[in-house]
Amino acid sequence: MSEAAAIALALALLLGAGGVLLWDGSVRRQQRRFAQRHVADKIDEKAEPVLATPLAHSGLRFVAPATISPPAPVPTRKTKLRLPGWLLGALPPAALVSGAAAIVVAVGTTAVLSGPVSALGLFVLMLVAGAFFIWLRVQRMRRDIVRQLPGFLDVIVRLIVMGHSTQAAFQTAVAGTKYPLRHHMDNTLGLIKAGMEIDQALLQIARKARIEELYLVASILGLGVRYGGRSDLLLERVAHFMRDHEEAEQELVAMSSETRLSAWILGLLPLLLGGAIVTTNGDYFSHMWTDATGRMMVFGALGLQAMGGLLLYRLARLS
Repeated sequence: MSEAAAIALALALLLGAGGVLLWDGSVRRQQRRFAQRHVADKIDEKAEPVLATPLAHSGLRFVAPATISPPAPVPTRKTKLRLPGWLLGALPPAALVSGAAAIVVAVGTTAVLSGPVSALGLFVLMLVAGAFFIWLRVQRMRRDIVRQLPGFLDVIVRLIVMGHSTQAAFQTAVAGTKYPLRHHMDNTLGLIKAGMEIDQALLQIARKARIEELYLVASILGLGVRYGGRSDLLLERVAHFMRDHEEAEQELVAMSSETRLSAWILGLLPLLLGGAIVTTNGDYFSHMWTDATGRMMVFGALGLQAMGGLLLYRLARLS
């Protein structure tokens, strides 16, 4: 590829990065406008009954001051980027946009300085690293949620024993939860306030977050709301089961840590080494790709890497 084509590719990537940043700015402005409209509507709703009430012993009506302090700002409305449900709470949308912009800028700079082949190798390398980082954050978020669920269920059980209904106990217990479980429970409360049953709301959140333990909690709470009975006993047993399951899982992780670490190293090392070679020496890969034997070697290496990764995954899972 000629130098002019490489410069054009770099400019296109830089323009793409600028477009991503402009899109992020427009989304943020829409969020601010939505929050301002929401606050203004709440102020009007609170001011209308006051304006309609005459003052005592007077024919005048109360006029609300022009500067009314707004109520509490509208939190947890920052995920308007249409992220998948399983990704909500793991990473803020601004971090994803910033990471995408950094990848575009780095690839564009590499295309100008070292050529398109090196830029392609860097793009694949950064894409794999970014996907691995996102996967780690998602797994960590799920572990934190599962770790918080037993304590959350214990609070619900105590409130039910004190005489609260199942739905009231759930709503009260949500106020004491912490991040990241609080994020999903707030979404569940929003669905409940919109008219959805508690079990259906939890099932919808469980499908989006892809957390199996929430399915079980949704079924038990649905039974308690619809048919009554001692749902507190079931919730208490489920909380004990979750704690025992977590302890057993931690023991299994400790026993299989050496095998899993070896599998990660053996699986990622060829990809990182190949990406580094293509990024630092793009001409070498270009000559290999133009040769028929070299192209067969590349496809063979990719096939062996895929098969080896699958075998290592099965080995780590069996351990």
